[in-house]
Amino acid sequence: TCTGFVVHPRYIVTAAHCTVTNTTTVVAGGLPSPQAGTRRPVTLFYRHPKFGGSAADEIGAYDVAVVELAVPLPATVATPALLSVSDATRPVEGVFVTAAGYGVSAEGWEPDNPTAAARLYAVDLPLVAPAACAARHAGADYNRTLNLCAGYLNRAGCDTCEGDSGGPLFYRDAASGDAVVIGVVSFGTGCGRRGHPGVFT
Repeated sequence: TCTGFVVHPRYIVTAAHCTVTNTTTVVAGGLPSPQAGTRRPVTLFYRHPKFGGSAADEIGAYDVAVVELAVPLPATVATPALLSVSDATRPVEGVFVTAAGYGVSAEGWEPDNPTAAARLYAVDLPLVAPAACAARHAGADYNRTLNLCAGYLNRAGCDTCEGDSGGPLFYRDAASGDAVVIGVVSFGTGCGRRGHPGVFT
């Protein structure tokens, strides 16, 4: 089970590692719970060509994919997300951004657990400087150029978790108030562990 977000009535963005298991159905517009959503069969997956994962635990720095739906979603179901197109407008480290997903709310729960994916969750997290993130994800597939980090370095409790992969990381534009997506939930060390911010593509 993963999360994703609509960018076009026929296309969903998610994490590339979510497509390794060849999911055949997408549920869109499920608020507050996915059971209330509209189901659509999947036609194709377009993974980033440099994504190297062959299993769900082989993430890599290019962890992003586009899912093509067989039938477009109606406008009443989901509004396409706004994507960030300029680094100049992107928030800097220390600024709070929001991650959202249908994942579990505690480490150790499996996404297929009845307590998982019960509703859409969102959490506000501070962006972490690349150097600090690299120090905490040494040996992992963290790339200072291609990944963002968000989370708390000095306390535990707030993070993304299993099932949130593919969900959006976004901020609110000060002028328009619109939510602008700047990243995709990718991986982390556990969930909500102190000193281990989440990584986003």
